[in-house]
Amino acid sequence: MNNLLKQLSEKEILLEEVNGELKLFSKTGIVDPETLALIRENKENIIAELRKGNAAVSKEIPLVPKQQSYPLSSAQNSLWITSQFEGASVAYNVSYQLPIQQPLDVASFKKAMHAVIERHEILKTVFKKNEEGEVRQWILDEDALDFVIQYKDYRDVADNAVAVKKFIEEDSGKEFDLEKGPLFNVCLLQLADSAYVFYYNMHHIISDGWSLEVLGRDAMSFYEAFAKNETPTLSPLRIQYKDFASWQTNQVDTDSYNKHKEFWLNQLSGELPFLDLPGKNITSTQKTYNGRLLETVVAKKETLALKHFVAQNGGSLFMAVLAALKVLLYRYTDQKDIIIGTPISGRDNEDLSDQIGFYLNTLALRDTINPTENFISFYNRLQNNMLKAYDHQDYPFYSIVSNLKMKYDQSRSAVFDVSITFHNLSEDMYDSNAEETSQKDETIDYGFEYVKHDIEFHFQPLEDTINFNVVYNTDRYDKELMVDFMQHYKQLLTSLFKNVEKPLSQVSYISEKETHELLHDFNSKKNAASEETLVSLFAKQVNLTPNVPAVFFNEVSLTYKELDEVSNQLAHCFIKEHAIKPHDLIAVKLDRSEKFIITILAILKVGAAYIPIDTNYPQERKEYILNDANVKLLVTDSNYIFDLEYYEGNLFAIDIDFEAAEYDETQPTVDVKTADLAYIIYTSGSTGMPKGVMIQHKGIVNTMLAQIDLFIINPEENKHSLQFASYAFDASVSEIFITLLSGSTLYMVDENTRKTPALLEQYIIDNKIDVATIPPSYLKLLNVESLKNMNVLVTAGEAAVYNKVMEYLEFGGIYYNAFGPTETSICSCVFKMTKETAISGTQIPIGMPIANVQMYVLDAHNNLQPKGVVGELCISGAGLAKGYLNSETLTEEKFIAHPFNKGERLYKTGDMGRMLQDGAIEFVGRVDDQVKIRGHRIELGEVAYQLESKEDIEEVALLVKDNETGDKELVAYIVSEKEQNASEIRQFLSDRLPDYMLPNAYIQVAKIPLNTSGKVAHDTLLSMQGKNIDSGTEYVAPRNETEQKIHDIWSSILNIEKISVIDDFFVLGGQSILGIKLISRIHKELGILIELKDIFSERTIASIAEYVETSQQLDAQENIEETENKLIF
Repeated sequence: MNNLLKQLSEKEILLEEVNGELKLFSKTGIVDPETLALIRENKENIIAELRKGNAAVSKEIPLVPKQQSYPLSSAQNSLWITSQFEGASVAYNVSYQLPIQQPLDVASFKKAMHAVIERHEILKTVFKKNEEGEVRQWILDEDALDFVIQYKDYRDVADNAVAVKKFIEEDSGKEFDLEKGPLFNVCLLQLADSAYVFYYNMHHIISDGWSLEVLGRDAMSFYEAFAKNETPTLSPLRIQYKDFASWQTNQVDTDSYNKHKEFWLNQLSGELPFLDLPGKNITSTQKTYNGRLLETVVAKKETLALKHFVAQNGGSLFMAVLAALKVLLYRYTDQKDIIIGTPISGRDNEDLSDQIGFYLNTLALRDTINPTENFISFYNRLQNNMLKAYDHQDYPFYSIVSNLKMKYDQSRSAVFDVSITFHNLSEDMYDSNAEETSQKDETIDYGFEYVKHDIEFHFQPLEDTINFNVVYNTDRYDKELMVDFMQHYKQLLTSLFKNVEKPLSQVSYISEKETHELLHDFNSKKNAASEETLVSLFAKQVNLTPNVPAVFFNEVSLTYKELDEVSNQLAHCFIKEHAIKPHDLIAVKLDRSEKFIITILAILKVGAAYIPIDTNYPQERKEYILNDANVKLLVTDSNYIFDLEYYEGNLFAIDIDFEAAEYDETQPTVDVKTADLAYIIYTSGSTGMPKGVMIQHKGIVNTMLAQIDLFIINPEENKHSLQFASYAFDASVSEIFITLLSGSTLYMVDENTRKTPALLEQYIIDNKIDVATIPPSYLKLLNVESLKNMNVLVTAGEAAVYNKVMEYLEFGGIYYNAFGPTETSICSCVFKMTKETAISGTQIPIGMPIANVQMYVLDAHNNLQPKGVVGELCISGAGLAKGYLNSETLTEEKFIAHPFNKGERLYKTGDMGRMLQDGAIEFVGRVDDQVKIRGHRIELGEVAYQLESKEDIEEVALLVKDNETGDKELVAYIVSEKEQNASEIRQFLSDRLPDYMLPNAYIQVAKIPLNTSGKVAHDTLLSMQGKNIDSGTEYVAPRNETEQKIHDIWSSILNIEKISVIDDFFVLGGQSILGIKLISRIHKELGILIELKDIFSERTIASIAEYVETSQQLDAQENIEETENKLIF
């Protein structure tokens, strides 16, 4: 029975027992026949429950004595604070349009409106501070209110419906003055002799959705009486809103309120999850209210399935709609802990049913999702949680926020970012044509609409369909994502009720059409499978361009013919002297020179595979690779033969053991097959030890042919290619073979030039380099002007550096952002950019798959993610590695059975990304290194970009570390010639980023260390002894009288004895309520009135003191000028 009463409460139906009969109140005055039948059927039991007091029954609210002003309710207080920020107040305008199809007497209508104002004191209420600085509500006389009822005649206006709509759109966007009032306006708009629109607009601080209907109903009741010259018959109101606000204030310390408080603090304990829907990179430090309204409809079939499900499983249609919504949000984000806010009338008292006022309360509905459970199980848990929440609905949401003592974040709402409203049938859910929409499956865009939360979902049941609206913040989300989400919601409903027993992680919500697009349309680039190997392709190129220079290193130059012959000689040497045969593994530990190229070609020609070992690797890593690979031979030179005590195998010093003239110049007769291994490259492993990735000829050949085509590598257009990468990094394979398989010339830089940006710049200029692959971290160090004559720039391995790329493109070159793990033969996808390429924001996509490669974005359960939704990047096709050397378990873990193509394999990269609308992929980060701090996901690249935009900062690297308490902290490593100041940096970032994105500490270092691949060396960075410019322990004592006075006020309000003048008020635990107290104390003790918004911008004692002193000086100057003017007079 309790559940039934709670469901009636959810529908905003209130019940009261009077002398053995049930008295019913409804917000709309309409109750559907099914509900009425249910109430009649359970009448006796309902009365019994009401008498027992187990339901929410009436508690008489006492009248307050007449005063000059009255306290605000909890909701009003919160909304007043919010309204102090620019652009916020107007977002809380609530408007209503009531069409009237009858002749009207305008004079009687105006009289009726004045009667409504007289009936509801809240309509005469304004909000301002008293002498103590406390915000109070003040009830004015109607004469002082200066309220005017507008009348506009549109009968002679062409297309008057459009004109009326335009007027309403403009008027509803006007800001009310909370201090002066009136806080509502009314306009009667006449379209024809018997056709009007009764339009009114009110600020939320004096109204809510229920109030809109009360005002319209009361106005028309008064009008009907006045028009007939009769006395109105409306029952008098026993109380007014001021009585409710005072009563609510006095409830704070009661036992019942403390029980409610305990429930909500427990319900919202721990780290609160912020919904991590994929959106735009937000750099605004202030919350915005720019929204857009979209509308669609849940079709009859799905609506009936919902109703049937509810009939079988209990609960309500709202609960089922909400449960499905949470499932889809989980599937979009992989977040299992989700909070959604929902409004509730807050009128569980008979005195409030006919009131106008801000009675609305909010419930924060928190549920966890278990991916393995089915929808019935989840729905039952959600239903139980909602019923408990309804038990505690009396406790003001804004008191909960205060009790939680959350760190204030100006850029978002407290507790939740997403809300849901379930509207009754008679409500006007926005200005939409519900009946027309109900016949369509499309999504209609109604344009601009103010939005209070990041996303607001609205559902309204019609006769046999459900109207589904979304208002979303356009500063946070793209329209395409929201449109897709709405369609996916409808598709999910179809799937859910066909598969109620299926695990939630496996229920499909993507249509067949979209599935085909993701699987096939975006992976459609295919070339005929090549039967060539690196060896056969190089031989063909030698025949085509025998006398073209193939390799340059310092003073050494080899033509294709010379390189072919000497590598053949070395191959014969390997066979004769060391019995090397196909499938053998040969390690190569050589310095940068043409000898490395000769060596790997020789190894490939004998059918063996090479394993590069960087000479700069630590001994432990080199020893591990040689032992793990169990190589047949180690090729090195005399510089290293005495530094190999950890290696006892066969050794070949190329500068001692090889005399080329002693061996045959022709290629050995070895049948190298496409399935043979070409090389093994060791990459970092999650176990702490490197893992060997085995690449076959067929995989690397596919990549090389695709890149040669994409990068336009040939002897005519781009003939000079740079070899920059370490041999132990697979980018070197690309640099070497896109050159040697295309007839171009490979320019190899020595180690000193490679490590010295200025020397590399000159090398590129002097050698007229046309094509270069440069790691983003290294590109940051280069003067881009030195690349202006280079035709093609490729970056890979890290996120692209937007400003450097754009600078390069200004010179007319072509830029490629390449992506691909070693396990997929270097490169899987590429994004091409020219000066004319337009992208959204500063994040450059990684593009679309190269030929014969397929890429997918999958969730944690290997389901396809739709466009725009983040998931793990997974790759299949021609480039896949054979696996990991000596690690079958890891190979099986990372190379799984293809979920969409039977008999094929799929590589799980561990990288996160999302598919853009055109099929291009955007890289997001690592699965195992998601940066999430205090519930917020942080894009490190975004923080670094803003830091590097500071004029005197040259380079930045960001790391996440665990502090002493185990919490994650963001640390910024900064390179700058100027000694940096932490307060200055923090202030700079505060103007550009939300607070939660600001680093906890800043360390100034001489340089950012790079590893042999040209990427940031994180381990080295962590061990560096830089200057900690923000240790978090810096204390600056008050330096003058004003700072001391403000310090004492802070100390008293925050209950902290010692505060630095550069400490942040909100970091120390300051909240909006405490901010109001602070304003009041400063005004009282220092005589300066500051606004709440100034507390959010001037957040330190030092900055507030400066503000106060400046204000005092201005006041003093004004007094002098006023005195002088009096003397002159």
